[in-house]
Amino acid sequence: MPRKSRKQNVPTVESILQDCYTLRLEDMVYLRDVLDVLIEEQERLEAELDEWETKREEKMPKTGARGSRGNIELKMINGCGPYAYLRFRSGDVHHSFYLGKAKTQ
Repeated sequence: MPRKSRKQNVPTVESILQDCYTLRLEDMVYLRDVLDVLIEEQERLEAELDEWETKREEKMPKTGARGSRGNIELKMINGCGPYAYLRFRSGDVHHSFYLGKAKTQ
């Protein structure tokens, strides 16, 4: 019997903005900080993905240079990946969010 396919609800900018409108101010500031990290790291991540393609078999070191607010770290797990993780500090708390499999070109 075929599996039922799950329809994935891919958020749109408009739907995210509507959700953001309902957030408290402190949550909006936190979200802004996280978005700043994502934006700052996008170019570096794309360049790093090129390196991953050429060195897929080698164990890669951590991302190296880190942005002023945080960074995106690419990790190989059990020979699969790379997988992207957003890492940053907010106050004294270190946060880590799984972003998904790193985009390949």
